[in-house]
Amino acid sequence: AHGLRRFVSHLHSAGAAIDFAVPHPDGQLVDAPLPTWTHRRLWLGKDDRQGRTPGGCMVSAHPMLGPHVRLHEEPERHVWRAELG
Repeated sequence: AHGLRRFVSHLHSAGAAIDFAVPHPDGQLVDAPLPTWTHRRLWLGKDDRQGRTPGGCMVSAHPMLGPHVRLHEEPERHVWRAELG
């Protein structure tokens, strides 16, 4: 039974038309609510690059963490510079 369900779910995910009334004759389909969060782009683009700062090299500015700073003394450590209000 699990193998057949998995097969049907893969077919449905691939875009095949599945008649769900056959396996669930007494059930009914309802619209699921949309997510309550809003979509926000978090990927960094080429325009998000920052300049150099004393003591480190500014790589880019993350929308939530702020600019990432590379420390020359400790390259394995990751530091982000941000203002806390």
